[in-house]
Amino acid sequence: MQSCAICMDKSKDLAFGCGHQTCYDCGKNLVRCPMCQQHITTRIRLY
Repeated sequence: MQSCAICMDKSKDLAFGCGHQTCYDCGKNLVRCPMCQQHITTRIRLY
């Protein structure tokens, strides 16, 4: 299991267009990727 880089608790289940991932709870309201600072235009749920 890969943990979310923001909360360090939940598994990564949300990917952004830039390719970086977080958990859904941390990433659902972000405007910029916390890793590369690109504007988030696409969110993809991972199962």
